[in-house]
Amino acid sequence: MASIWQINQYDREAADLLQRKLGVSHFIAVLMVLRGLRDPVQADYYLNAGLDGLSDPLLMAGMAPALARIESAVQRQEKIVIYGDYDVDGICSIVILLECLQQLGGLVDYYVPDRFAEGYGMNSEAVQRLAEQGCRLLITVDCGITSVKEVDTAADLGMDVIITDHHHPPAILPAALAIINPKLGCPQAAADLPGAGVALKLATALAARGNAEGGQLQEWLVLAALAAVADMVPLQDENRVIVKYGLQAMPSSQRIGLRQLIEATGLAGQPIQAWQIGYILGPRLNAAGRMDSARAGIELLMSQDEELAQEQARRLNKMNEERREVEEGILGEALNAIEAQPELEKESVLMAAGEGWNIGVLGIVASRLTALFHRPALVISWDGETGRGSARSPEGFDIYAALDSVRHCLLAFGGHKMAAGLSLQRDQLGSLRKGLQDHAAGIGYRWETDKRYAVDLELEEEDINVSFLEELKRLEPWGQGNPPPVFVLRGRMIQRTSRVGANGDHLRMAIGSNYLAGIAFHGAKNLEDRFSCCSQDLLFGMDENLYKVKKTIQLMMKDTQSSFHPDDRSSVGKFRRGLLGGLSRAAAELAERRPVVVVYPTYRSLTKHHAAMHYYFNPGKVISIHGHLSPEERSQRRELLNRGAPAVFLMTVASSNLFLEQTAWPANCRYVARLWSFGQSGGGHSWPPYIEVEDIRPSSEYTMCRVSADPIAGERVLIYANRSATIKKLRETWPDIRIESGLSEMGQRIRIRRSYWSDPKGALVSDGTRTVVWSFAHRFDKLILADSPLGGYEMSLLTGDWEETAQSVIGVTFGSGAMAINHHFLDRLYPSLDTVNQVWSHLLGSALRGGRCRTDEIVARLKETFGMSRLEAVSILHILADLNLCHLQKRSSIMAINTGNSGDQIKSLYGSPHWREGIAERAALSDWEMRLNSSLEW
Repeated sequence: MASIWQINQYDREAADLLQRKLGVSHFIAVLMVLRGLRDPVQADYYLNAGLDGLSDPLLMAGMAPALARIESAVQRQEKIVIYGDYDVDGICSIVILLECLQQLGGLVDYYVPDRFAEGYGMNSEAVQRLAEQGCRLLITVDCGITSVKEVDTAADLGMDVIITDHHHPPAILPAALAIINPKLGCPQAAADLPGAGVALKLATALAARGNAEGGQLQEWLVLAALAAVADMVPLQDENRVIVKYGLQAMPSSQRIGLRQLIEATGLAGQPIQAWQIGYILGPRLNAAGRMDSARAGIELLMSQDEELAQEQARRLNKMNEERREVEEGILGEALNAIEAQPELEKESVLMAAGEGWNIGVLGIVASRLTALFHRPALVISWDGETGRGSARSPEGFDIYAALDSVRHCLLAFGGHKMAAGLSLQRDQLGSLRKGLQDHAAGIGYRWETDKRYAVDLELEEEDINVSFLEELKRLEPWGQGNPPPVFVLRGRMIQRTSRVGANGDHLRMAIGSNYLAGIAFHGAKNLEDRFSCCSQDLLFGMDENLYKVKKTIQLMMKDTQSSFHPDDRSSVGKFRRGLLGGLSRAAAELAERRPVVVVYPTYRSLTKHHAAMHYYFNPGKVISIHGHLSPEERSQRRELLNRGAPAVFLMTVASSNLFLEQTAWPANCRYVARLWSFGQSGGGHSWPPYIEVEDIRPSSEYTMCRVSADPIAGERVLIYANRSATIKKLRETWPDIRIESGLSEMGQRIRIRRSYWSDPKGALVSDGTRTVVWSFAHRFDKLILADSPLGGYEMSLLTGDWEETAQSVIGVTFGSGAMAINHHFLDRLYPSLDTVNQVWSHLLGSALRGGRCRTDEIVARLKETFGMSRLEAVSILHILADLNLCHLQKRSSIMAINTGNSGDQIKSLYGSPHWREGIAERAALSDWEMRLNSSLEW
């Protein structure tokens, strides 16, 4: 299954404003903009807000009457019961409010329902028992907002009810004395508080009015932070402040039970990060309510005895292990059920049900199914004719709204956008399934089979340093709504790998020229074989690795792919699919230590792709063979191919035909890819029958028309230009222009491309060199040719997948004189027989005959005598070297003239591989001109 990397687009002007106003780096400004922070005031709060930036609790709806009633109950010593939920948010809420009321001298107890016997929220039987035990004020935490009937029951029994909750309020609210729910009225910054955040607001207000001990506020802040992360509320606004300072205080907490839990999980003596709550501490506190009773978690958090707390922490650890085993068993059964009904995999909302499944782990199983199948998942456990279930959903699908649309099928439900619980009768399962699918179809929801990663920034290797990591820490804590940034590093070779972990499941690696440390958890099987020959694009987060007091940067791998793969393969057109398939096959052949040959129609087409091939593969594994090499270089490289050396050999049609004429094909070479080919073998030489020869051909479905050379406002334009004079003119004429033409280093081209795509408009000038990360071609509004290419193959280099879309109309601004320029260029690069003979006669008649001199001297003399360019003079010397009439020593630029057997006149240039390349170049140019002339009038 392929993955999709989606590079997040951001408002450059907003990022520039934050950078100026807040004095942060460009990267940090971009990351804040991507998290919705565009206003400098808002961004400053995000970076610098302290606890004094939390809103006044009295601004929350329902707070004033709640405070009055609680203070009255404390003063009159009425029995108060705190009724909570059994998850981390619920038990932390209970502890906060319980400790607060105890400090104020209240007569207070708590009640947490049994998940298995009573289910979530208030129930009338429990309310009845609490009334019988003398309760006069019932305060709910993290529940109660949907308990209309139960609140009425409490009132009938003489109890007042105060509801504190954060879940989505229903249309009809309970008739409670007071309801405190941030979704019913509060400052915007507090709108997403968890249940413990609401309890913290209430406790803070009570403590302030009752002169409670100030030191306890920090301990409640720690609990609220623990709950916010575990309950996956958005870590934005006030939640972010609570978690930020709660995490800072957590390692030094005076809460004995929490200290013992931190010790038991190996986190003592180090800063606690949000992910450690989500994956280590939170699951253990949750395990109490999932496997037995939530009271175990509450007792741990309120423990005053070190030995008892230590034993309670060990007990929670053991419960968590049991929870994992149960979870794995149910997940396996759910996957088997899905596999047995293939039609389920096609449904937008995935459903799995089983008999007697442990309801305590249904939410975790639903989360894992959502992660595996990239769509909402609902898991139901049947007990007779009644079922209870949990639902989870990815971003982009509101599971609460979906359940609300099928409420007629349910006995009860509640929750929020990404998580919910429900109960139903067995005979309603079919109606529920159909209703959920209809709802998904009605809102146009489309789930993806591929995993989609949102990428914040593309980095260079030199960007990854300790200074940048320290800057990133200012954006912590990470979590829901403030995700840890995801980065891409492109075109890196993996220098070495090693397996680590108890079972060798994790893969540690050294990356790039700086040997950056990286690790892929559970990635050893999937990744190790990819790294040997291909450069990699790496998708990762960044973390600080602490080993023996030494801090280093560690890249946390999320995904990798060979650099020739696009970020989104689903958008790849026919030609690029063929090209990707060919490159993938080449990588597989190299992994088997077999050579691969890639054949190009012309020398120029090879050079246009050469830099990309060096970028895609280990540069030491890419070897070019063509007519522009010296005879010695060609001989050495052909010998490598003849021996079957495991490398990617880039050859022109002319050089491959010459090889087939003169040399036996290596027996271990099984695959030949011919790029931009239309099936011609060239000189009639056939390939051995055991070789798979694949033609990878571009589409030619495009039209051309004359257009103005004037700038186009507000559009993205790709401009082809291969002459310096044209590029200079474009630079003077077009605003917002970026130029990659003429750059030899692929990294420079990528950086220019990245900068270009960060702006909403402008022009990019390319010379048709195949550029990696060229998957955005379809996003150009126009393609304009300012110069004439030398062959039709350059069009596929430019357009990528664009040529297969409805936009495939190419504008032409050059005149007919551009074709004459191309002919003149080829005439100089591949001189005629007459021109070569003129030079040869001159050399034979000179004093250099049989001697040696520097090539620069010869070139200067030929320029003076014949008025030829350096390009033409050097080309002639190469042709003479091919014909063994002179010998060029490249390193010292020395030429020795040999008389050979040619006499004073050369009869044919066909024996020169350099000159034979010109035959193909002229044929390609002729074909291109025919296409131009059939489309345009000059």
